[in-house]
Amino acid sequence: MSQVKSVLCVGCTVIDFVTINGSFPKEDTDRRCLDGFWQRGGNASNVSTVLRVLGCKVDFFGMLSRSDAFRVLLDDLGKRGIGTNDCPFTDRDPPFSSVILAQDSGTRTIIHCNKDYPQTTYEDFSKIDLSQYGWVHFEARNTPHTLKMMQSIRDYTQRTGQAIIISLDFETRYEQNQELCAPCDFV
Repeated sequence: MSQVKSVLCVGCTVIDFVTINGSFPKEDTDRRCLDGFWQRGGNASNVSTVLRVLGCKVDFFGMLSRSDAFRVLLDDLGKRGIGTNDCPFTDRDPPFSSVILAQDSGTRTIIHCNKDYPQTTYEDFSKIDLSQYGWVHFEARNTPHTLKMMQSIRDYTQRTGQAIIISLDFETRYEQNQELCAPCDFV
């Protein structure tokens, strides 16, 4: 998957706190988990990691936090060679997810907490030099701004003749974000 131009993954990155349990905890009980760890999560963040492992040059674009807790995510992105130079920053605490894995049932329960964490806007995206990208991958979120971002890529392609592939990832909320499909090459 070696290529000349980079891939830009647009979306979010969060801290996932994962606990592995023998079974799902019963209400009002106190128990120890079998194992636990934290990891960097978020769809666009995870896609950037997979593409990097496959040999692509990758940049991540999403709102980043100046919070000390977020430093581990920034360090992980840097260690993996995933660029973040164009990302805007906020002083707000980062979003996180608590993930409970139950071995007996094989279930995964995810509890998200984003505390109205700000998302990137079209204005943030408009500062990016699109000439360095051959592919831009979006998470389906913040529909009005994401549509403007996608249209700016289509306008760039028409103006310069340099095609940029647009792809979209739906985890949830398909009905709310269905209009994001039209400008995409791949959904």
